[in-house]
Amino acid sequence: MIYINKDISLEQNKKAIGLLEDYEKFENISKEQQDKFKDDENIDKERWKKFRNYKEGRSYKDLLNELLLIQGFVCCYCGSRVTNESLSYEIEHVKPKTKFPKKALSFENLLVCCKGGSRDIIHIAKLDENKTIIAQKYGLLEQDLEEIQVKLNDIIKDLEKKCSNKVIDKIKQKIDLNEIKEGDRILISIAKEKEEQHCGVKKGKKEITLSPLNKNVENIYYTIEGEVKANGFENDIEKILNLNTTHLRLIRKRRISNIQSNILPSIPDDIELNFALRKLIDDYKSKSESGEFEPYYFVNVAILEGRFKNNTISNNSQL
Repeated sequence: MIYINKDISLEQNKKAIGLLEDYEKFENISKEQQDKFKDDENIDKERWKKFRNYKEGRSYKDLLNELLLIQGFVCCYCGSRVTNESLSYEIEHVKPKTKFPKKALSFENLLVCCKGGSRDIIHIAKLDENKTIIAQKYGLLEQDLEEIQVKLNDIIKDLEKKCSNKVIDKIKQKIDLNEIKEGDRILISIAKEKEEQHCGVKKGKKEITLSPLNKNVENIYYTIEGEVKANGFENDIEKILNLNTTHLRLIRKRRISNIQSNILPSIPDDIELNFALRKLIDDYKSKSESGEFEPYYFVNVAILEGRFKNNTISNNSQL
């Protein structure tokens, strides 16, 4: 998790705000009129539903895309990749709209988060598709994906070798087996049990105090085992968002290990270390040409900033 600046004056936020304002104009409800509804909790809940259907859903989809661009196509909570193509995300009301109905259409309260392992992933991989890239696309580990090589003479038999009847039924619902070509691969990741789900789907209607909208996220740190910690916010991390579920912890552990084993040792151990660290940090905080952050980039940022801080203190103590 990392701080996401929702300042309405920022250029990157203006298009998303405009989409919401356009809907408010359509409703012809001024701020003065909205104040009259402050005691009616159903008003804003209903407005959110209507907004989703406004212009046949185009405004909702455009808002999703703008929020994805602002966040660099990563989940606001865990940092996994979220993309238009994978449809592995949803709009998250940080302050739940059931308890804060007047924030249902508030830009400052809207982020994008992943599905938290709550949905089945069934992907037809073409010959040139790499399993690693497919896993990243859905915010998974490679071992989360079961791979089935397709032979056209008996697709069902191929599926039965690795899948239960329940899973096969889900595959039939998701894809048309007649569209599969010889050599295609079906990659499957079945939805996780509820205790392993995380982020918005786990949070549900609960409130959190540790939020991407609050700079208190700067209190977050990571252990060598990939656990995310923040003193005083254990309930948010462990219970409400479930950010230390096995799946997420293993992903972070790999990233931290890579930083410590490969990235940091490659930096010359001299007075230029701070400059090298700052360059790495700035690189991770920068989006690619396509507007994407690297998945889980804020783990790298936190580890490198910790090293930068420690090295600065060490250098100053030598003066």
